[in-house]
Amino acid sequence: MKIVIGLVSLALASAALAQCPRSGQDSVAIVRCRYIEETLPTDANGRGQLQQRTEFLMRSLRPDGTWPDVNYVSPLRSEWPAAQHLVRVLSMAKTAYLVRSAGHSDPALEAAVLSALRYWVKKDPTNPNWWWNEIGTQQLLGEIGLLMRPSLTNDDMVRMLPILKRSNWSTWTGANLVWGVTNQIMRGVLYDDEPAVAQGYARLYEEINQVPAVLPNGKPGEGIQADDSFHQHGAQFYSGGYGLDYTNYAARYISYSWGTPLQIPAEKMQTFANFVLDGQQWMVRGEVFDYAAVGREITRKDEAAVQHDWTHGPIAGYDAAYTLANVMTHLAEQSVPRQGEFRAFADRLNGQAGATPLTGNRMFWDSDYMSHRRAGYSTSVKMFSTRIQNSEITNSEGRWSTHLSDGMNLLYRTGDEYRGIFAGWDWALVPGTTAAHAYRPDGAPDTGERSIIDGRGKSDFVGGVSDGTYGVATMNLERGTLSARKSWFFFDSLYVALGTGISSEKESAPFFTTDINQTLLHGAVITNLSSKALESGSHTYKPGTLRYVHHDGTGYVLGDGLKVVLSNALQSGRWSNFGTGPDETVEVPVFNLWIDHGPKPKNATYQYTVMPGATVEQTEEESTHPSVLVLSNTDDLQAVFVPRLKLLSLVVRKEGSLDTPFGRISVSEPSVVMIKKDMSGYEITAANPANQPLSFRVTIGDREAKVELPGGSEAGSSVSVHLPR
Repeated sequence: MKIVIGLVSLALASAALAQCPRSGQDSVAIVRCRYIEETLPTDANGRGQLQQRTEFLMRSLRPDGTWPDVNYVSPLRSEWPAAQHLVRVLSMAKTAYLVRSAGHSDPALEAAVLSALRYWVKKDPTNPNWWWNEIGTQQLLGEIGLLMRPSLTNDDMVRMLPILKRSNWSTWTGANLVWGVTNQIMRGVLYDDEPAVAQGYARLYEEINQVPAVLPNGKPGEGIQADDSFHQHGAQFYSGGYGLDYTNYAARYISYSWGTPLQIPAEKMQTFANFVLDGQQWMVRGEVFDYAAVGREITRKDEAAVQHDWTHGPIAGYDAAYTLANVMTHLAEQSVPRQGEFRAFADRLNGQAGATPLTGNRMFWDSDYMSHRRAGYSTSVKMFSTRIQNSEITNSEGRWSTHLSDGMNLLYRTGDEYRGIFAGWDWALVPGTTAAHAYRPDGAPDTGERSIIDGRGKSDFVGGVSDGTYGVATMNLERGTLSARKSWFFFDSLYVALGTGISSEKESAPFFTTDINQTLLHGAVITNLSSKALESGSHTYKPGTLRYVHHDGTGYVLGDGLKVVLSNALQSGRWSNFGTGPDETVEVPVFNLWIDHGPKPKNATYQYTVMPGATVEQTEEESTHPSVLVLSNTDDLQAVFVPRLKLLSLVVRKEGSLDTPFGRISVSEPSVVMIKKDMSGYEITAANPANQPLSFRVTIGDREAKVELPGGSEAGSSVSVHLPR
């Protein structure tokens, strides 16, 4: 097939898309124009990517409109190989549109796109996974149709229509519903069907609302929760999986209709703005959505919230047009509520120098998840209670996800710390978790049966307290015969992890562990036992000998009496072991630091401090002269005091008292409490991890405060009261 490379190159270099109207009554035309405008690259790099990809695809396209390297008959359900045909046609269609917009239509390119498009429409391939047949195919095919609309014949339009109308979204919820109705909107603007567009927008806006954690029929509410987290597939935390798709698609279509009669109602836009800015943005660092929030999508290689490649599509490997940076950039251009915060979020996603950092602490009580952010780092804790499902195995993804909610504590400074690591991860040593360390003969961690992965937690005492700046997360972990009481105390330049009551007298596992971090190995590893970089390998330290470890700009200070294991070496595995990724074995350089509790621990404990952004010298100083004081680490009470902040944080599992620098303090009910002393008295912030209304007393010396914690949709949230001196 002849390729006019010079003409294509010239056109791409000079093409300038016509500016779409900022407002107007012709909603269909405006939505169509903005849709196309926002899915095409405007910079030379993105257009160059499209040009190179298109030239390659044209060279390899066969006369019948197929590619020799695409598997058109594979039944794989998650990443369907046949869908790559449509992804390729979409890349070529984008190039054809850019060339056409410059006034230099390329007949060979137009013919190639139409040939490949008509092959698919004629064959109409389907997949065992309904999603591809009712959502995925329609997304790709509809977008190709919009880009190629001037070149399509009436016969093309007639043949495409039954496929595009295949979605039956009447009973769908959450992200699935948003996918379905936006497919209808796309079909409506392609066929100038204004009623279909209006109906799609109306149903999209209906889905932008907070749902109860439990519906009146007893089923879990799917979608935006009261705490601005997101659930899908039941009571499952999915803000970075289905929730991210929900965000991207809703935001795109909101921006397309802005200033038209189809613009989103003000109250719905406020709900969506709160969801994005009080929820989603708290879970992104750099280009990565927190892996604790993505569910089974943690098994997908190269998954990220921001992409830079413009040659993919809206699915089967997102390209730059459809990921969070581009979507938020366009939404922030509209006069939306909290517009300045949207702009700051977009700036951070785009990596702009001087972008305003997001700092603070948020507890998502509906999802048993805490996010803690400072300018130099972000960290989170993912837990699960009787109210929340751990994870899931679906379409062969998520087979090793047993421990992803057992207190997974991931730490990000750049956002790339875990990117690409998971094929080499030891999935029995998930950062932050306490677990049985057992293996199959092939060396892969034994994660148990589907019911263990899909099930809910066994304890209701799981949650946390937050005053917006500092926070405490806690969980009573019950996993098989293992019990543990785990808490995390988050401050400014460091956070403290405490564990107690770690017991499992009947378990047959070789040993039990608490993992501190398992991240990509980046640079030297330094310990208090040597001033030189640690040699590559596995290193076991007798209790009491290892006081601190420093790696990749982060210090780890270990408590007394811990048997610690440190590995800085290659770890190997295959993406296909736990998902649908590649079969080949890969080796990944990994830094792995954990505490060995032995084969049958009985009331074992641990204490460690994590110092993101610390130097070796600062880490050593903290190990010898701690800036935080652990006042208690028992089954009944875990407590940490920070003298500099005049802040006392307590996890109270049983009514009791404690002598503190503030005097004797008593808490009358199990709860999580932070007490901050100021000039006028004490600011008491409290929450009930059981997510139930609660009335209790906090006594400081001879002064007493009554705390009333809410029920309903706010059950589990934090409340502050002031106790005067």
